Amino acid sequence: MLVTGPLLFVSDAARYSSNPAFGAKMAFLLMALASHFTIHRTHTRIAAVLSMMLWTSVVIGGRAIADFDV
Repeated sequence: MLVTGPLLFVSDAARYSSNPAFGAKMAFLLMALASHFTIHRTHTRIAAVLSMMLWTSVVIGGRAIADFDV
C-alpha cells in the first residue's frame, strides 16, 4: 500500500484532489494514525472501538472514491 497508493494518486492527481471522498479518506487515515500513536496503549477498550471505527471509515472512504468521481 505504501508503494501502490502514491503511484495511483500520481497517475491522476487532479482527479483525486478534487474528489471529496478522497479528502475524507485522507482525513480519516490521519486520524487513525494519530490515534494509533497516541492513545493506542492507554484506555484499551476505548482505543479499540475508536480504532475499528476510524479504519472502517478509511475503507468506506476508499470505496466511495468511485461513487464521487467528478
